[in-house]
Amino acid sequence: MISQRMRVCAAIGLLGCAAGMLFAQEEAPPAPAMMTEASVLFTAEGGEQSVQLVPGQVLEVRLRGNPTTGYSWTLEGYEAQEILVRDEEVSYQSDAPDRMGAPGLFRYRFTAARSGSATLRFLYRRPWEEAVEPLYTAVLNVTVP
Repeated sequence: MISQRMRVCAAIGLLGCAAGMLFAQEEAPPAPAMMTEASVLFTAEGGEQSVQLVPGQVLEVRLRGNPTTGYSWTLEGYEAQEILVRDEEVSYQSDAPDRMGAPGLFRYRFTAARSGSATLRFLYRRPWEEAVEPLYTAVLNVTVP
């Protein structure tokens, strides 16, 4: 009699475990993909490039220049705030901080906020020479599908 009760209890326990496993088989949602930062580098002469981002992805635009000459990169007519949110002010890092007059990189950072397309236009000029054409222009076409 005890052995029959044990068998019944064991069978009920196994059925309970099997049912639990059956219902627990629901697939867990996939882990979000790690978004890498997109980085675009322009030479000192500027040029035109294109990049595609996903919402939430960070874009870093790096532009070669030398502020000791009086020239700096500025973002012209930034009207893409709804698509690309500017994360911080422009920063500059010299290639050789211990050398006076060494060139370096100007950095702009943006985050893709929503779908759309935008064109970022950077001008390399002396800020006080407003009537003079920029020495170089860099254009970045951004698409967020």
